[in-house]
Formats: sequence, C-alpha cells, structure tokens
Amino acid sequence: MKQFNTNFKKTRFVASLFLAALVTFVAVYADENKGFNKEHDSAPESVIPYRSMIQNPEAQVLLAKGLHVKYLTRNAGNKADLFAFFPAEEPTHLIACVEGGRELIAGADQYNPSVQRVNLTTGEVDTMLRGIDRCDGIRLTAWGTILVIEETDDRAAYEILNPLEFVEQTALDPVRGLLSDPIHIAKRSSP
Repeated sequence: MKQFNTNFKKTRFVASLFLAALVTFVAVYADENKGFNKEHDSAPESVIPYRSMIQNPEAQVLLAKGLHVKYLTRNAGNKADLFAFFPAEEPTHLIACVEGGRELIAGADQYNPSVQRVNLTTGEVDTMLRGIDRCDGIRLTAWGTILVIEETDDRAAYEILNPLEFVEQTALDPVRGLLSDPIHIAKRSSP
C-alpha cells in the first residue's frame, strides 16, 4: 500500500507540472499570436445604421490580428441572442432564442419569432416557434431535444421534441400551455 501511495503522489505531481506547463504555453501562444488576454477597443463607430444590410461584418466586431469574420445569415430575428448547436454530434443547425416580447406582427396576423433554426451550410432561417414571451434560455438536452425558457416570472419552459421536423408553430395560450403542435412541442413546468 505504501508503494501505491508513493507512486500515486509522484504521478499526481508530474501531472500537475504538465498541466501548469500546458496552461502557460496556451496563455503565451494566445497572447503572442492572436492578441488574446489584451484589452481592445470596440469596433469602430459606424457611420451607417448599425446592422444595416450594407454594413460588412468587420464593421460590427473588432478582431485580433489573423482572425476573419463573415455573416452566416442576415435573416435571423433582430433579438436572437442565445444559441444551441443541433444535433450534438456534427451539428447542421444553430437553434436561436429570440428575446422579443410576445407581440403580434402588424398586418401579419402572427406573433413575432421566438425560436429560429439556422442551417449552418446555407444560412437559411426557419421560424420554429412563435408566441412565447422573451425566450431567454436554451439548452440541448442529453436525449436530443431543445429546451427553451421564457424570461418571465413563471419561467415557462418549452421542450422542442423534433427540432428539424417542423416550422411555424405557435404558443397559442402560453398560460394554459395550448400549442399549435403538441406532438413536436411540449410546455414543461419550471422547478
């Protein structure tokens, strides 16, 4: 038993040294080669309206030397701000929470987008779910569904059971959990 403890301590010590060396290498490499760990200013102030169709991506973000940026799409919801890659292995889509309130779109007789799907190859955007209030939480579950949560007092949660199989569904009555497609979407109670 004493030999085991001595070997274990030596192994743990060597592993700690290796880990410390690796962390130091990564920090130095990143700092010297890409500018990480340095403070940077924001992107230059735009002379055209922010997020306009003529604004190029370099005008929206300031990048470290050697990095490049391009748009995947210009058609996602204006308040899309939380994302999950889907499926977990070799993702083909980005599922986005759109943090807008539950509002009817003027003249369209439908609610604003709440959850959208973006094809990572083509950039095509599909609205999956409309009518939830301030989508502000998204997770890919271990069993391959998407869970989204409202940013409201009751933190209502919706589980999207087959994220690539439907479009344009609606939370008709979020308080009662009435959905236009209860086969693909389920309202879950929050803890």
